[in-house]
Amino acid sequence: MMSAVASIRKKYIKVAFYFNRQDARKNFINLKSRYELELIREFGSGITFQENRGITSAIYISKKSDIEDRSLWKEQYKWFKDNLEKFEEYFRIRIKHL
Repeated sequence: MMSAVASIRKKYIKVAFYFNRQDARKNFINLKSRYELELIREFGSGITFQENRGITSAIYISKKSDIEDRSLWKEQYKWFKDNLEKFEEYFRIRIKHL
């Protein structure tokens, strides 16, 4: 599942791909082991791999940004749009192979 997140309190925006089904941890580990270096090349060193022992793990990119500052909204929306599209294109193909 993909998600766009804006945190007012922590002042960041984030695009994430969540693994949250029955085989979430296994699929996360498989995807990370197969594509970690490729993901870093594609999205830069800011990509984060968050492995949880429970049923939800995530791969995400984030950016410090104050969502309450209306003068930044246009830039933030563009960042969301660009990165959601890149994530969708990247993960759509690879998830099929898990």
